[in-house]
Amino acid sequence: MLSTHSQLVDSFEESQSSISESKLIREILKYISYNSCVLFDYDNTLGEPTHVAATDEMFEMLFQFASLAMNNQIALNIVVMISRAFHYHTDMLPVEKSKTTQILKILNDINIPTLLVTLRGIDLMGCTEQQLDRMKLQFSDFWPRGTFKLDVGTPIKPVIYSNGKLFCNGHSKAECIKSFFNYIQYQPKNVTMLDDKVHHLSKSKKMFTEDFHCEFHGVHYRHLDEKVAYFKENFDLHAVVPDLKDDILHLKSKHDDISLCALRAIDRYSLTVLNKKSLFKDKKHLKETEKMELNHSVCQIKM
Repeated sequence: MLSTHSQLVDSFEESQSSISESKLIREILKYISYNSCVLFDYDNTLGEPTHVAATDEMFEMLFQFASLAMNNQIALNIVVMISRAFHYHTDMLPVEKSKTTQILKILNDINIPTLLVTLRGIDLMGCTEQQLDRMKLQFSDFWPRGTFKLDVGTPIKPVIYSNGKLFCNGHSKAECIKSFFNYIQYQPKNVTMLDDKVHHLSKSKKMFTEDFHCEFHGVHYRHLDEKVAYFKENFDLHAVVPDLKDDILHLKSKHDDISLCALRAIDRYSLTVLNKKSLFKDKKHLKETEKMELNHSVCQIKM
């Protein structure tokens, strides 16, 4: 009898849940009620970089190239560090400009809990906080204040919560959200989630309906689809960061330091794309800078 009741509850919650598509952030307002909470993706959803070097698409293409030259784990390590360097020196803008900011402000003003759920990790926490501040994007005070590690992830790639922002560090968003809600003993009734990647919505819908027995509405946000498609068709890696392919291949042949490859890449990016002076004085300065940025991120976390 209990099993049958549970199946009926799951079936009901599933029938009340949905995943739709929209190019407009205001679409989420259709699903908001007094007992809602709203989860926002960051990259290509709330914010977009001012240069293609820091886009998700750049990351994917770099990884595709690097994985042809070396094993996937080494390729991923290299590309993550290069991408991090790009993010630290590239600003972000709200995807729908003032509309993005207004929607978030409206939800906060009427006390709807808003939470950032991003695949970014510990290495981009400080950078992300600064970008959000510049864009005036704030999240609800409903959630705990402070920074702490959750029981998902790994020692090398921890999942971190910090003041209304969940840094999933490349792990499953659905599992990270579940861990966070369980940790703070929060039972959602109605969840709306905005993300430009539909697989995150599908996994989250399954998790919320099965584990929390709550209503879920996912919005597959496609505002930047045309821009992303154009980028993929017309992308020229060498034009964006000259000699980056040579750096990656050099790592394979010379067993060079991965962090130096990433920092050399961003140094040329600064010189050729941003038209700024060299960011680093010499090879020793490159290593010191890499160590300093990583330590700064780690020190923000209460383990």
